[in-house]
Order: sequence, then structure tokens, then C-alpha cells
Amino acid sequence: MSKFDEFFDLLKKYLVDEAKKSWDDAFDAVKNFGEAFFHTIKDDLDKWTQALAEGKLTQEELDFLIKSKKELMKLQLLTEAGLTKARIEKLQNTIINVTVKTALDVFK
Repeated sequence: MSKFDEFFDLLKKYLVDEAKKSWDDAFDAVKNFGEAFFHTIKDDLDKWTQALAEGKLTQEELDFLIKSKKELMKLQLLTEAGLTKARIEKLQNTIINVTVKTALDVFK
């Protein structure tokens, strides 16, 4: 298993853990959306985590790059999950934080 595959598997596991902890009332929607979103940006995550592992990207830069996908995330959430604006923002932040933390755990 490659380092990226390890990261991607952990990312999905951590998303499920976070969804159970903070999103009990919308667990299935959060889990399904998060996994679909991760697959949408998988190629970018692969490039970014490789750059992180090689020291070519800092934590702040990784955070910025993942946050740059926030609008894509928002559009998908509005159409798929039907969440309120406040909940969308909370979920966006959850996904960004889980992604950055997991990348740092695996690649740093």
C-alpha cells in the first residue's frame, strides 16, 4: 500500500469518526458527501501530499490549497445535502481540518 493510499484510507476513517462525534443527526449525508468530495479532489490531494512529504509544501500552503476547494464543496453541499448555510460552513471547516490533520499525520 502506498503512503497516499494509507492517507486516503485514514482520511475516510477520520471523516467517519468526526461525523459520528459531531454530525450524529446527519451522519449518512456527511459521510457520503465527504467521501464523494475526497474522490473529486483525489488527484489534487495526491499531488499536494507528495509535495508536503518532499518538503516542497508547508502546512499553511496545504491548508490554503484545501480551502481553495471550499466553493466546490459548498456547491456540492447545497445540491446534495440540503444543509443550512451555518451547517455547510461547519462541515466545510470539519472536512478541511480533518484533511490537513490526516496529511500531517501521514506525511510529516
